[in-house]
Amino acid sequence: MAWFQWVSLRPLPAAWDLRGCGWRLIEIEGEAGGPVARLIDGSVADVAPERLAPALRPRALVLGLADSAARARWLAMGYADALSGDVALAELGQRATRVIDPPGPARRRLGRLWLDLLTRDARVDGRRLRLHPREFALLWRLSELPGAPVTRRALLRDVFDLSFDPGTNRLAVHVCRLRKKLAWAGLANLLATAPGEGGYRLIVSEGSLGHWDKRGDPPQRILQDPQFPLDHAPRLGEQTRSIQEFVR
Repeated sequence: MAWFQWVSLRPLPAAWDLRGCGWRLIEIEGEAGGPVARLIDGSVADVAPERLAPALRPRALVLGLADSAARARWLAMGYADALSGDVALAELGQRATRVIDPPGPARRRLGRLWLDLLTRDARVDGRRLRLHPREFALLWRLSELPGAPVTRRALLRDVFDLSFDPGTNRLAVHVCRLRKKLAWAGLANLLATAPGEGGYRLIVSEGSLGHWDKRGDPPQRILQDPQFPLDHAPRLGEQTRSIQEFVR
């Protein structure tokens, strides 16, 4: 669930109503259970960038600005985005999403599921799954190539730091626990057993793939970009610790 606020004296136009994208409109401060994207009506003649407190501007989007110089002025004052009045609702929804939960090399999104490497936890519709470190490491490893199978041997190596197969059910136990938490969040079919060598994979659709890297490139372009090797995304932040050290 994502929240937004309409900042204007006139009614919210249907063309900018994010409830059409599954958002929730709040009218009282503190009502939301997470960060709030503020939509400011820039088409009103007396509205000015100075009217909103500087601390609130990084999560505010100004709409209805036909003049390029006006949009530049709002952006220079620290607002997250400044748009003309003809922005489509789907585009507005995506821009607002990036304002309240910006993607980056330490985050990944698969539909309703968000993975955060810094907190080593996942969220579904804003609710934390409270994953065990190895559960998170397992989910993070599988998300490197959404939909592709990852073998048992590879998961034992990358998640448990084991160079051999001990022949125990350690991996299966963590998979079982992770599936229960995903099912509780409404994602019961996300984690599937892969045929062959006893591995696993994530069941994802093309439209659920999120943006991984700083530039907002989708996974397909990361794989094709020689300047962004495949193992770079899950290991950004290794300046101090490796991915194995993150999950021990």
